Amino acid sequence: MVGVLCLGGLSGMMATGLLGPFRSGFAEHYDITQGQLGAGIAVIGIVLGMVGIWQGPRLADRIGRYRLLKCSVGMMVIGLTGCGLWTDLRVLAAFWALFMLGAYLSIITNAVATDLWRDEPRRGVLLLHSTLSVGKIIGPSIATLCMVVLAGLPWRGFFFFGAASSLTILVFLSFVRQGKVYHPKEEHAWREDPVDRPLALWLSAALLGLMAGSETALASIAPLFFKEQHGLSGEFAAELLTFHFIALTAGRFAFGIFGGKLSSKVIVALAVAPAALIVPAAYSSSRATSIVCFVIVGLCFAATWPALFAHVAGVFSRNRSRLTLAVGLMNASGIAAGTAATSWMFESNRPIAMLLGPVLLVLSAGTFILFQGLLGSAAPPAEDSSSP
Repeated sequence: MVGVLCLGGLSGMMATGLLGPFRSGFAEHYDITQGQLGAGIAVIGIVLGMVGIWQGPRLADRIGRYRLLKCSVGMMVIGLTGCGLWTDLRVLAAFWALFMLGAYLSIITNAVATDLWRDEPRRGVLLLHSTLSVGKIIGPSIATLCMVVLAGLPWRGFFFFGAASSLTILVFLSFVRQGKVYHPKEEHAWREDPVDRPLALWLSAALLGLMAGSETALASIAPLFFKEQHGLSGEFAAELLTFHFIALTAGRFAFGIFGGKLSSKVIVALAVAPAALIVPAAYSSSRATSIVCFVIVGLCFAATWPALFAHVAGVFSRNRSRLTLAVGLMNASGIAAGTAATSWMFESNRPIAMLLGPVLLVLSAGTFILFQGLLGSAAPPAEDSSSP
């Protein structure tokens, strides 16, 4: 689980340290528009995400979850190293695709967390996503450091940092002794049941995908918004993401510690309330008001996704592989679509581009609150004689 948590932290760093802080300079260097940049990232994300997530559960059954994690981290090492060494846009895109394939192959980590915390699956998922949030906090600060220290193409330094971090995790997973974390399908004490309500499963996955896409949509465009709309420096605009994700992480830990007795519906309703502050963040002419509201908006993403995933994992506890596949596909689609949509919107209307992410979050959270009864209640933990 230490390796999984470190991998979650690295994923958070890569998610916030690259696209948001560097997108302006990257687009200018390669003479492409923000819309073209967003579309390219979206295509790579959707195609490689679907391939990786589609094959991930099958590979986990065939070679074991632990070996699959090592293979995925190895792909990330090679992909990030190639992105740092080569500057040709087509070659860089190919190595980025390899990195994305490895990243999406590791989507199975959400299921690992619910296995390890079988009695309290929501706490396990919140812990995993809390480490991811810590990585998201660190990412923009590392990007800012690269901007200050490195001249020319600072994002190359960030690629090398990601490659070194991935290699460290790979060495840890390869040489540190530990217990087996996954058994082949033939050794399971239970068999996965057919899905009784496939429509409810895919609706749940779609809501999770919208939530994931809403967070990325806002984080990927916010630094550019503050740079263009309020005249902030690239370094300071990137650092705003750090404070935004500090608020998100603080909210996630708070719900993890104090929200144990609250229902998933109540947690989602409480967590989504700060999304209303995106309106003054996007439209206020006061730089200070806009900055403060944007930082606090991070709270609305704190517990919505983990609470919904834990609830759905309990409802479909006998269909975990199919649920993981569906959630992974929808997350990949939602993140890619959100990035592309805000990139295109920014060129015509900057405030609307800022509003898109929180609006999608409110819509998906409202749908869950209204139709939770159709999804069902979480089943009690199943007896399992195998070690997770």
